[in-house]
Parts: sequence; structure tokens; C-alpha cells
Amino acid sequence: MTKTNLKTVATNSVDNFIRIGKKKFTKTELAEHGVAVYEKMYLNNEQQLEYYNELGNIFIQIRLSFNNNNNKFGAWLKTSPLSVVTPADRSECKTIAENWDKIKKLNKAGKLTALGASSIRKALKTHYPDTPKPNSAGNTSKNKKAGTKAKSKPVALPKNEQELAEMVHKIMIAEEFNKTLFIKALNKISKK
Repeated sequence: MTKTNLKTVATNSVDNFIRIGKKKFTKTELAEHGVAVYEKMYLNNEQQLEYYNELGNIFIQIRLSFNNNNNKFGAWLKTSPLSVVTPADRSECKTIAENWDKIKKLNKAGKLTALGASSIRKALKTHYPDTPKPNSAGNTSKNKKAGTKAKSKPVALPKNEQELAEMVHKIMIAEEFNKTLFIKALNKISKK
């Protein structure tokens, strides 16, 4: 059962109106109101996409100022005000900024069904297969014989919550998992 804010609980009445809070709607009016809310959400998502692009460009330019030296950039980043941006968000921002022209074309052509980062990556992969996957190690099985499995390296278990979070984060980026859906699933598991 979905939890809802008590102030917005919809109630049906004998007069065929649906009341949400102090407002009353017919089903059609409520559906039209829902469409208006959805359109506002979409416009907000478009604005957020522009923010991702801008922030991605900020990260790209700062990283370039370190001559693409990841170690120096990472060390600086840890002590900068930008340290509040999660690595996953940094990666998403960078991907969006690097592919901004393609993303604008896809959006204008109506080929983006959603404006979330994972949806955008999927659309880029579908419509622009040459788009590199972020944080990809590429094909690491070039020297493997056909039909042989690579030996799996033992994974060190995390020693604390921070290490666990970093491990999960790396997996989420590598496998392109949706952060929001992961958090919802984690909350659902925690309630059991």
C-alpha cells in the first residue's frame, strides 16, 4: 500500500466528486490537473538537465586545469566546496555536458522518454552507439581463450559504512543502476 500525506488523501463522495484536501474535482478535472502537474515536472526536469550540463562543464574545466591529472584533481576536489557533489552526480553531470548537443537533438526530436541520467544514457547508447560509456574499462577479455571464464578476484569486504557506500557506488556507476530506485529498494528491505 502506498503511503500518502494525510492532507492530500483523495476521498470519493456520493456526489461523484473526488476531494483532495479542500479542493473537489470530477475524474476528468482531476486527470487534467494531473497532466498539468506532470507538465510542470517535465519542465523542472528540463531545467535540471541544464543544471547538470552547467555543473558538468564546471567539473570538466576544473579537471582540465589539472591537465587531466585525476590524482591532483581528486585531491583538490576533496577539499573544495564541490566535495558535496556525489561521485555518481559528478559522473552524470560530466556525461550530460560531454553529450549536450546530442541530448538537445534527442530531446527536440522527442526521443527522450524521460530526463533522468540513466534514461539519457540509454537514449544516447540507442541513437549514438559510438558514445563511450562512463568509467568503462573497455574490453578486458582480449587475451582470453574463447569459452574460458576470467578468474574472479576476491573482493575485500568493507570495514565501515563509508567503504560500503563507496563500493556500492562504484557498482552502481559501472552497472548504470538508478540511485533513486536503489534507495527505495534499500528502504523497503530495511523495513522487513
